[in-house]
Amino acid sequence: MLIHKYRTIRSLKICYWGPSMSGKTFTVTAIKVMKSLENPKSVFDFVTVADQETGRTVFFDQAVFGFGNKPETNEFLFKIHVFTTAGQKRLKETRKVVLQGIRGLVLVVDADLDNWEQNIWSLRELKELKGNDIKEQKIPCTVFVNKQDLPWGRKISHRHVEQLFKAAEVSDLFPELKGCVFGGSCQQARDDLEHLLRTTPRDLILNSKGQLKREFRPKSFNPLIKSLENIVKQVIKKQLLEK
Repeated sequence: MLIHKYRTIRSLKICYWGPSMSGKTFTVTAIKVMKSLENPKSVFDFVTVADQETGRTVFFDQAVFGFGNKPETNEFLFKIHVFTTAGQKRLKETRKVVLQGIRGLVLVVDADLDNWEQNIWSLRELKELKGNDIKEQKIPCTVFVNKQDLPWGRKISHRHVEQLFKAAEVSDLFPELKGCVFGGSCQQARDDLEHLLRTTPRDLILNSKGQLKREFRPKSFNPLIKSLENIVKQVIKKQLLEK
């Protein structure tokens, strides 16, 4: 019965939302790299629409990941379409388009204290553009607080998220965040992976298929991947309960 219900769930759309330069593209790219190393078949597509000179997202990034293995097959139960929004203020209209049809949100918070107001602005715009839908449809979310590699005194942590949401007046949209807030660093994850690949013999870290063994995944990748896995599980659970 459960597998039958799974089959009724089509591809799901998850959106990464946050201010400019908070690390949305970096986060999804890092997840894509790690999933490609551990199981290349789980990455179906990766597209970015960015300014050629600056490299900054001007429309969206999209990755398509496979989640959940079908019994006795090498196929996946779900295809998760992950989009990021362009964070620059002038690109509001593109964000409206990307938000259409979302089933879940990953809110990327910039931990740099200097960007506190940018976080507030981003959350308030989300409420303006999608607040009613988030409330009525009870769209679930997770929060990823990026840049935790910054020194103490210059950053906020996952413990400040509730305070940030109150300041942005969006607490009513996301009343239950327990277990859904993750703190990490995309930059640290990339640095740790580069160090692993540079200093560790390949025959030690790769299996017979040439894939990275899970036990060698740098721990700094865990909050990035767990924030995505958490929202995917929330969305699938919600979809099953509605059917």
